[in-house]
Amino acid sequence: MEQSKYDYNLSEAEVSIIVKKNIIKILKTKENIENTDYLAEYGFDSIEMIELIIDLEEKFHILFDDEELLPENFQTINQITRLCMEKLESFTH
Repeated sequence: MEQSKYDYNLSEAEVSIIVKKNIIKILKTKENIENTDYLAEYGFDSIEMIELIIDLEEKFHILFDDEELLPENFQTINQITRLCMEKLESFTH
């Protein structure tokens, strides 16, 4: 696959929207999920977490380290957004 030039300068709000849209798609829900809600309350489990990780790695052109792939890092949209932002910021500094 050809690697295209990717713009890593996304705002936290933009990343949060993308994360939220992916979670809603994976959970196949129409519920309004708040950024601080625990995703497990909506049925988000390890299978959905892996699907989300794959989606986010492809969308943002990032790779999560094995030690980051812990359920406690994927409990809320805010936590996932912060983790993605750390990855994206590492490319811009």
